[in-house]
Amino acid sequence: KLILLISTYYTLYPLLSRTNCNHVFDCFFEIRRPLNDDYYQEKPIITQKYPTFFNDEKMIQSVPQFSYPCKFESKTVIHFSFVLTSGDSKWNFGFIRHPPTPASTCLVLISSLPWHDTFYKVLNHIESMISKCDVNEYRKKASYPYT
Repeated sequence: KLILLISTYYTLYPLLSRTNCNHVFDCFFEIRRPLNDDYYQEKPIITQKYPTFFNDEKMIQSVPQFSYPCKFESKTVIHFSFVLTSGDSKWNFGFIRHPPTPASTCLVLISSLPWHDTFYKVLNHIESMISKCDVNEYRKKASYPYT
């Protein structure tokens, strides 16, 4: 079954991937989890977005729900990914970094490139810059892969 899954992925990926990647990543988000225990009453919200002019409304609405699909707690960092299919049937990969509980936000990178390990390392690095509270350096470095 695993071999079938892997061969299916490598068969479909060239058909469903973008051929015109202009940026390493499409968008970066910081998402705040619902503070209420009832995840059905309160939705996760975007607290930060880069680039600020990113305007794919379907993606902007979907990413928070994929980032916090349910209530969970963890004593360690959790990385996971998801795939969004765009209107032109192309894949966009979402890479998420959840810090240990009780942190209230997670970091998300959206890219058309399926570079899981690379983006998880980038998210860890962004988190370390954020935790050092050097906001100017963080914003300057965040723009490097995008420009």
